Amino acid sequence: MRYFAIVESHDGEYGVSFPDLPGCVAMGATPEAALSNAVLALRDWSATYLRQEPLMPTPSSEQAVRQAYEGDIAPGAALALVALERPCLRVGC
Repeated sequence: MRYFAIVESHDGEYGVSFPDLPGCVAMGATPEAALSNAVLALRDWSATYLRQEPLMPTPSSEQAVRQAYEGDIAPGAALALVALERPCLRVGC
């Protein structure tokens, strides 16, 4: 399962947020570090979510994300696909 993430620069660091997954965010000193941290954040977010819900939210298409956030994505921001390698049922698995 893969989710689109928005990668933005914030005061010399990079932030990643997932439009389909409220509260799932990550930071890093470089875009690569932020995306690496986003993989971990997605895994941990899914662990918490799956304790309360039976299935993960359906990932939006790129077009749906762009339409939903048109005008809200900062100039220079990028969309990236982040894979949820294996959903787990505990944080840090």
